[in-house]
Amino acid sequence: MRRVFSAAGSLCFLGFAALQLNDPDPWSWGTFYVVAALALGLDAAGLGDRRYLIAVAGLASVWAVLLVVTGQLGGEPMKYGPTSGPLAQEGVRELLGLGIVALVCGGLAVWQGESGNPAPG
Repeated sequence: MRRVFSAAGSLCFLGFAALQLNDPDPWSWGTFYVVAALALGLDAAGLGDRRYLIAVAGLASVWAVLLVVTGQLGGEPMKYGPTSGPLAQEGVRELLGLGIVALVCGGLAVWQGESGNPAPG
């Protein structure tokens, strides 16, 4: 069942990467979502190491903290999307994406560990 969730998450993150083509800074965010999709894809194929998932979840968490600490939660409204409210702010949407990646990858890393796979290190 975990592999099914990993496969679905991988496809979702590939979709998130494609959506970045409409973003002001598509390469950094698109690359990030592709890396998350690869980690989940490897897990879905049974080739992953939970350290990959932990690394991606850790990167997303650190990046999210940096967004908050540096006050980068503002930004311009989306071209095709909300023009008011919290989701109109680019930084808030980025923070939500990072949170989704951290939760999905972190949760699957824990699930993989409970499945009998050895802990990293």
